[in-house]
Amino acid sequence: MSASLVVLERFDSRLARRDGGAPGNVLDQRLRAEAFTEGYAAGEASAAARADGESRFTAAVSAALEAQSVAGPREHARQAGEALKLLLIRIFPIVADRGFAAEAAAVFARAAKDVGRAIEIAAPADKVERLKALLEKAAPGAPVAVIADPALKGAAAAAKWTGGGVDFDLDAAARDVIAAFDAAMKQLESEK
Repeated sequence: MSASLVVLERFDSRLARRDGGAPGNVLDQRLRAEAFTEGYAAGEASAAARADGESRFTAAVSAALEAQSVAGPREHARQAGEALKLLLIRIFPIVADRGFAAEAAAVFARAAKDVGRAIEIAAPADKVERLKALLEKAAPGAPVAVIADPALKGAAAAAKWTGGGVDFDLDAAARDVIAAFDAAMKQLESEK
């Protein structure tokens, strides 16, 4: 092996002597070979350590991503559910209040046509005039009387006729939807 190193050293300008000749003794050649081997081994060890550190980092990132992919959808669903619940709590009362008269008029006009008798509708005082106007359009000439009932608040009304009646309460319907949604979210949470 030292013979091949001697040959290689002769053509390596960095290892050549200043006077242009080949290195003088075998001990110098062996020292250079050992230094090269040790440097090469140190470089390999350093590269292996970096690769090992990178592989540990990659494994940690992979484990974190796997854990997130398992827990993530449930957490996202929970957060989306909470956001939707807040939206429903805020939006339903507004929609119920603004759409109450039109929806109530449609329900009571249908009831007036189906019953064929006089119907008395009780509604909150602030909704009476709008409900009367919409009922005139939806069921012209139907025997319907709309009266103010101080006991009714929000988006609620009640119709009575001989032998029957119907309650129309959008606020209660909104509360029921929110309660059902809340129960569904609790069911999902309990399935973890």
